[in-house]
Amino acid sequence: MLEERLGGGRSTTGVVRIGETLRRPVGPWTPTIHAFLRHLHASGFAAAPEVFGLDDQGREILSYIPGETWGDHIDPDEPKTELVTVRPWPEA
Repeated sequence: MLEERLGGGRSTTGVVRIGETLRRPVGPWTPTIHAFLRHLHASGFAAAPEVFGLDDQGREILSYIPGETWGDHIDPDEPKTELVTVRPWPEA
């Protein structure tokens, strides 16, 4: 499948989309993040990406969630639709 390089945000070096998955380099934090994402899913918080493991290049495989990333500046006048998504977070 074709790799689509993704940009935006702050930590996107090496991040690509392949089909409906996202691949990105791993780091020492990856096992902790994967455990956290799995916990969110097990708690019913479906807005977090699903973890599928690692590919043959050693990159993590996550479900692709369409949307935009925030840069360093968030406009205070923008509607806060993100709050609707993260509202269930404390319950997870």
